[in-house]
Amino acid sequence: MQKGKADEELNIIVSRVLLVGISLVISLMSISFFLSLLRPVSLPTSTISLADFPSALSQGRPEAFLNLSLVILLITPSLCVTVLLVEFVRRRQWLFAIIALTVLAVLALSATLGVRG
Repeated sequence: MQKGKADEELNIIVSRVLLVGISLVISLMSISFFLSLLRPVSLPTSTISLADFPSALSQGRPEAFLNLSLVILLITPSLCVTVLLVEFVRRRQWLFAIIALTVLAVLALSATLGVRG
């Protein structure tokens, strides 16, 4: 495959990942907004635990949909970097693969530190 064609296909894949991610985020935030209009409740004073998250979604709690949209918003760039990493390894572009791996490591460390508080 020609280099220009391969680069174009990679750009299309990355842009689709971003498009799907942002579309999900907008949809979930809209659902959260409309649910909060239908069931006015006071602002949440605590976060939803991971164990309670599925039941909160099934109950239609607006804050659960908002939290899910924020999680997807944070994961989407990591998915893009992962796609790039796989492609760089496939192309044997080791410098770019190491850079992408470093970015993923920094994102993982940030997420870990954020979860710990």
